[in-house]
Amino acid sequence: NDDIGAGFYGPVTQSTLEEAYKAYLEKKIKIDALKAELESIKLARVGVAAEKRKSFEATIQKIPTLKVGQIHPEIRTLQKLLKEYGYLDHKDTAIFWNLTKSALARYQLDLKVIDSLTSAYAGVLGVKTKQAIVEDMVNRWQKTYTADYEQIQKIENEIAELSK
Repeated sequence: NDDIGAGFYGPVTQSTLEEAYKAYLEKKIKIDALKAELESIKLARVGVAAEKRKSFEATIQKIPTLKVGQIHPEIRTLQKLLKEYGYLDHKDTAIFWNLTKSALARYQLDLKVIDSLTSAYAGVLGVKTKQAIVEDMVNRWQKTYTADYEQIQKIENEIAELSK
């Protein structure tokens, strides 16, 4: 290079470096702010999920241990859930008959609470089954909960763009 100042740290190099550093700091501040906002949104999402879990647990805990022929208003809750998830295709009656017991057993099998439909616990709504149902409800809800998805995507894209 024929530039007389090439290879020396002079005023031009200094001001160029200062500008580059200033731009870097501005970008870093923006990225840090976006990361903080993202963390806040994700924490809020965890809080919403925790509230949903509590709600699902309360709903499932209201359902009594069931016996064939039993009538209870909360059996209808179980029947509606089994219908919604595709295990029962009959009217919800609040009566625990063999159709509901069989539907529950198929659901338990899919949840891996039992390993066969002939298991002694097939169609029995015990503690393990209730816990598995709550987990399934939470997982299904999380797959459909998109309230903050676009906002999260936008922030992640901004961070990626600024990080280039």
